Amino acid sequence: MEDFKKNMYEKAIEGYQFQVSRYNTWMNYYALFVGALLVALYSVWPSESGSGCSCISETTAVSSSENWYVVVIISILGWLVSFCWYGALLGYRKWNTHWINVIKDMESKLTGNQLKIYCKNPKQEGLISTQKITGLFIIGAMVAWNAIFALVVRYLCVCCSTCCCLFWVIFCVGIVVSVLSVIGLHYSTCKLICSQVD
Repeated sequence: MEDFKKNMYEKAIEGYQFQVSRYNTWMNYYALFVGALLVALYSVWPSESGSGCSCISETTAVSSSENWYVVVIISILGWLVSFCWYGALLGYRKWNTHWINVIKDMESKLTGNQLKIYCKNPKQEGLISTQKITGLFIIGAMVAWNAIFALVVRYLCVCCSTCCCLFWVIFCVGIVVSVLSVIGLHYSTCKLICSQVD
């Protein structure tokens, strides 16, 4: 019986390590994809970059370039990829908690007491969380893609007097959409995006 418990404990640790390896793989995929979109954005950014607010003729020249529409598509895609990246991070956090609980349960059954997986020394509490730093970075990327989108819409605007105001309106609306989307991910129970862990 003890051999069975020990084997189950080792399998739980293997499951946890597999989850960590999958996390690293998926985080790298998303980071590479966002990087590729940034390279694509740089490569298609139109060369004429009139101020957009100083003169109607400059704005018209900029808005006549078809490359701006490609930039709009890339910025929207960049925001969507960043949103999915954040969702993958949240999913990993849930699965990580699940496997840690499984391991603690197995340790309890094996040894009669729970070993602290996260922190063996209480003085080490408060260590910087890589997951939280990654989450902040992803939210920053969402804000940056939103700013690029708002900037491009400003360049496409033909009415000189409202261009600067339009940028801030679109940027603020994008921030509200981003915040609501992130909150939705945190509290979502939709079976389309959520897994059930028993």
